[in-house]
Amino acid sequence: TFDPEMNRIYVGTGNSGPYDAQLRDPGSSGDNLYTSSIVALDANTGKYVWHYQETPRDSWDYKATPNMVLATLNLEGKVRKVLMHVPTNGFFYVIDRDTGKPISAEKATVVTWAKSIDMKTGRPVEEPGIRYAKGDHEQWPGAVGGHNWQAMSYNPGLGLVYIPMQQIGLRLSRGEQSVNAFNVMGLMVEPIVKKPGDGKGS
Repeated sequence: TFDPEMNRIYVGTGNSGPYDAQLRDPGSSGDNLYTSSIVALDANTGKYVWHYQETPRDSWDYKATPNMVLATLNLEGKVRKVLMHVPTNGFFYVIDRDTGKPISAEKATVVTWAKSIDMKTGRPVEEPGIRYAKGDHEQWPGAVGGHNWQAMSYNPGLGLVYIPMQQIGLRLSRGEQSVNAFNVMGLMVEPIVKKPGDGKGS
């Protein structure tokens, strides 16, 4: 996304692979820097300006590639140049375009992998057991995300954001699963429809 006001380019980066972080970098607990992130670059020089990682140490195919919307908003009496983004991890982020710091981050669909986003650190407050270390694990949204490639938009006249959403879960396991599961780089994954609203969009 090009920002003519700040002369910057914002790049949404993809997920990590293999999905299983223990296969990807055994013995490490790092965030896998710049994956599942928004990276701001100077449009003239290509130099790094800032980045914000929406899903540190991604282990579920969550990516930051869905489209971004730029806007100028009056927030609590202060004019802010913001970037609005709903990646596949299910959160709706409003990010300061100058600093790359999140202003707000709220769940936009059913999200079970994180309780919230810590606004002091910008990091997700992860739920326990989400990295499938103890067998099968089910979580929402699944790999296709709460929001994916379908474009979101903003109406400044109404102050509304329009986001094509979908709801579907995912079962992950390092072991065998049902006949409906498939192997993705050493991890068994299976889309699941269990919760009210699963398999539907809005």
